[in-house]
Amino acid sequence: MLVEMGFDAAAARAALQKCGGNVEDAIGRLSDRGAAPAAPVPVSDPTQVSREAAAAMARACANDIPRLCEGLSAVPGSGTSLQMLRKLVGNVRDAPAEAKFRRVRLTNAKISAALGGRVDSFALLAACGFHLDASGEHAEIGDAAAADADALEWACVSLDQAVTMAANGGPPVPNGPMDVKVLVAPPGQPMRFDEVGEDFYALTPAEAKAIMDANAARRAKDARLMTREQRNADLAKQKRLYRKAMIRVRFPDETVLQATFSAAAPLSTVLAWVSEGLREPFHPFELALARSPPLSEMTISLEHAELAPAALLNFRPTDPAGMPAPFLKAELMDHVQYLGAEEIPRGIGGEGPSGPMGAEGGVPVARRDNSGRVPAWMKS
Repeated sequence: MLVEMGFDAAAARAALQKCGGNVEDAIGRLSDRGAAPAAPVPVSDPTQVSREAAAAMARACANDIPRLCEGLSAVPGSGTSLQMLRKLVGNVRDAPAEAKFRRVRLTNAKISAALGGRVDSFALLAACGFHLDASGEHAEIGDAAAADADALEWACVSLDQAVTMAANGGPPVPNGPMDVKVLVAPPGQPMRFDEVGEDFYALTPAEAKAIMDANAARRAKDARLMTREQRNADLAKQKRLYRKAMIRVRFPDETVLQATFSAAAPLSTVLAWVSEGLREPFHPFELALARSPPLSEMTISLEHAELAPAALLNFRPTDPAGMPAPFLKAELMDHVQYLGAEEIPRGIGGEGPSGPMGAEGGVPVARRDNSGRVPAWMKS
């Protein structure tokens, strides 16, 4: 089932094993992994300092600390690595004369596991003042570096910020718009995504069992007696946090304007973006989700407006005189692209959609057939 959804077979098997066979948890784990930007290159064996890691440590300098911190914070699961680095550097800052803090055995199982076998983890340790000894097994910091309180304090502050960023899913996202595109349907085709065959909607015994198990677990969870505070806290843990939102605006001529925004950006940012892209920006207009009233609270964020991770808004001219097509500026229309299945932004933790963005906004295309119907087994 996971492979048919587009996940790698080995990764899907490993995720199911870690989640005790719970398909929904496995999807969440795989989705989070798939959201990562290019991850730092792992070393061949996390229990040893490889040649790649040694070379990265030799090249690293203090000026690399901000870049390395930001890069690691964007990698899912990097919080443990950053916390270990912060502890190692903080120990030297707090007790520069203590020999046990100034010499670290990198092949120690706990330290090696925390660093995650990532080359950039070793490079960041070196940028903070540590270097490999002659044996290649230990990292140590010299007298001058250990006595440089200002440099160690700056490294600790940078690592603290990186730990916070990692906990929030990575570095801050600019409000946007980013990656602006104008999309149209391919010649001779309607404005919709890839079709799926009827065999997709056939429920296999394994899928049925997975759904039954998930429903049983959910019922058992709902049956527990909890206070309102406990229930709210439990719901907060399940909620997937999104940092980006892909917004598509569909015009009456079936042209689609697309861009990515920070989920924390106010709705007014989207309104201004659309207005700036219009061929005749003086015409009044409104934006609305399908079968919904126009968006009106322009100060709330895209996340609070439930437009993250993706949404399709309809453009509606409100000028009685109307607005003639084409609606967008010539410089935008000169770079039209054909509509395709594009990955929507993914979140961290909890539950949420994943996969390509369908014609209905954030709904994966595989969940609907050409008529817009949702299979009965998926409704359950």
